[in-house]
Amino acid sequence: MKITDQSRIIKNPENPEETRVPVMPLLVLLGNEIIGEAKSLRGATAIVIGTEYYDTENNEDEWHYRVEHARIEAMRALAAGLNIKIMDNNLGEIKNNYAASEDDPDYEDDTEENESMSISVENEKTFLLSLVQIGAIRIMEREDSCIFNKELTDSCNCGKCTLKKQNGEGNIICDVYDAVRTETESCMSGIVGSVKEYVGGEYKVI
Repeated sequence: MKITDQSRIIKNPENPEETRVPVMPLLVLLGNEIIGEAKSLRGATAIVIGTEYYDTENNEDEWHYRVEHARIEAMRALAAGLNIKIMDNNLGEIKNNYAASEDDPDYEDDTEENESMSISVENEKTFLLSLVQIGAIRIMEREDSCIFNKELTDSCNCGKCTLKKQNGEGNIICDVYDAVRTETESCMSGIVGSVKEYVGGEYKVI
């Protein structure tokens, strides 16, 4: 499996003849009526951000892509009268500037007391969930998938992930990141449960 095979667009109003039946565990519905499907959190994030997300080489690059897209969504929300903060649970609020420090004259300091919502960028799962919460996207999950389904999460684990394979040296290779991983290492994409592709699955809004 190629890394880019983690997702695909199945409905685009501009190309109705290319509409496809969903076969992957996740459906991502964008605000422009485009619908994509994904078999991983990384794939779902690439639907939202764009296929350039697959070109990232490490976690830091991915984080920057999520921050930049969060800023775009924050500007869209502002036009609709919503105040959106960009948050990282490890770093706190990510200010919309690149000043070196808080005592830099160019550093923005938000003093408004208006109620606000937030987009979390520390990982792909919280990023997607926060976009759902602010109404930027919708996500539907197949009933046998436990990427988001809390009722199945406890019974699913990385050991059941079909995206992993072994190379000739016995190392675990993750098809999501195309890199050597270990059994005890948590999956950066949070892949758990069924990633099988088939027609006829039932999907529910998360």
